[in-house]
Amino acid sequence: MTVFGCAVALERHKPAAHAIRASGFDVCCHGWRWIKHFELSEAEEREHIAKAVKSLQATVGERPLGWYCRYGPGVNTRRLIVEEGGFLYDSGYYGDELPFWKTVNGKPHLIVPYSLTNNDGKYAGWVGTSDQWFSFDRDAFDMLYKEGAKMPKMMSVGLHMRLIGHPARAVGLERLLDHIMKHDGVWVTRRLDIARHWAADSKRMMLRVEQGKSLPPRRRGVARIATRCFPRRCLPFAHKTGLHASVTEHATPV
Repeated sequence: MTVFGCAVALERHKPAAHAIRASGFDVCCHGWRWIKHFELSEAEEREHIAKAVKSLQATVGERPLGWYCRYGPGVNTRRLIVEEGGFLYDSGYYGDELPFWKTVNGKPHLIVPYSLTNNDGKYAGWVGTSDQWFSFDRDAFDMLYKEGAKMPKMMSVGLHMRLIGHPARAVGLERLLDHIMKHDGVWVTRRLDIARHWAADSKRMMLRVEQGKSLPPRRRGVARIATRCFPRRCLPFAHKTGLHASVTEHATPV
């Protein structure tokens, strides 16, 4: 599971921070505070990023390797997290279903997109029952799994304790996980693991191209589900096919 964690929230709730630390969950930084980064000045945002890294290092025992701030990034956000250094990826992009590389400050930077499509936030809108939420996410998974036989796919499922945590809603999540685990080639994992796999696979493909070797034949890969309590073009040399799915949880201040 990946936790989208606000630094101040975890400072204020030490039992949660300790539990996350012991679990081995990937903590993707959700900002220093749960605010809109696009409203910050460049100097303010630079300060917030530095404070968030320092805070999470103290509360969960290691610095964050991923970044995803509330309501998406501002015009300076990606450049500033690359400037800060130490981040393997960010998820501040909603325009695609697969990871991709972008040159930022002259450096290659990996983006693992996020999506609100399968988010449990629908319980605050048109979804009223677990049957509705389950059938919507099940159909998304089934379609992507079928397409994954020919090309890479990734599915993100966003969860919030205050939304999915009710018994009559949690049963829909239970049914979704049971459905997914009936399929071969499904990997329930963290966004960090997806980023590491994508980065390593890209390096292998680039090396083969540089050496003048042919790429291996495409094959079905794995379905990846990275979890959080709280898919641009695919990589030109990524050859593995299959479904990458990601589940995530929010930790926000009260």
